[in-house]
Amino acid sequence: MVKEKAAPYCVRWVRRFLTRPASDEPLADQVRRFCESLERDDGCQEWQVRQAEHALRIYFVNFLKRTDWHRRPVSTVVDEDGRTNPLAALEQLRTRIRTRHYSYRTECSYADWVRRFIGYLAERDGVPRPRVDAESGRSTI
Repeated sequence: MVKEKAAPYCVRWVRRFLTRPASDEPLADQVRRFCESLERDDGCQEWQVRQAEHALRIYFVNFLKRTDWHRRPVSTVVDEDGRTNPLAALEQLRTRIRTRHYSYRTECSYADWVRRFIGYLAERDGVPRPRVDAESGRSTI
């Protein structure tokens, strides 16, 4: 499920997750919090965080057959001001891709493109959450 060279790193990520203090949170929230702490506290790069999440997904879904992996929706994609919530947009994308049974690699690729597009719009407009007009496909401030 992973390349031979990456297997030791996947084992390390899973071991690191499992040696954390126990929590009563749902599994999806624990994984999300773990990935956020990797980025924030440990200074891991984005590809390392994705690798850690991928390793945990393989462990829980394929090895332990956990069905509660899927995250709950974060919130609506567009708030009342018309600003895009990037986390909700990515979550909705992942949910739709999974219901259509696309491969995990395709999911990662699509999510990466959406993440980059929202980042581009945010940088171009100078706001953290750009407003996207769905009909014209343009970003507005």
